[in-house]
Amino acid sequence: MGILGSKETTQGDFISKTIAKNCVVLFIKDSCPFSQDALEIFNKLKIPFCSVSLNQMEDMDKMQQKLGDMTGARTVPRVFINGKSIGGADETLELAQSGKLLEMVKECAPELLKSACKPDFGVKKRN
Repeated sequence: MGILGSKETTQGDFISKTIAKNCVVLFIKDSCPFSQDALEIFNKLKIPFCSVSLNQMEDMDKMQQKLGDMTGARTVPRVFINGKSIGGADETLELAQSGKLLEMVKECAPELLKSACKPDFGVKKRN
């Protein structure tokens, strides 16, 4: 039995339920610099989020495959806001810099933005 709790719970169910229960969800790997960039963006904006560390899961490969099936990309991070995939770290940074990220969060959880700010990101797009 894996981290999902039962054999009946599939990776897709776990992902869908996690996304449905949380306004902001990041599927990450702890050692991935792109994942760290995405986490830093939300931390600087002071937006609470749910992060799921794939490398802590027994079925990491299946989870990553399912995320790929759902979003079109297996790479991490995979960021979801209000139930929608917005992409990875680069897309998150672009949305944050344009102000659209805060607008998206406001749609699903306006109370999360009470302490949000617009920092100088210091995070640059990685090549």
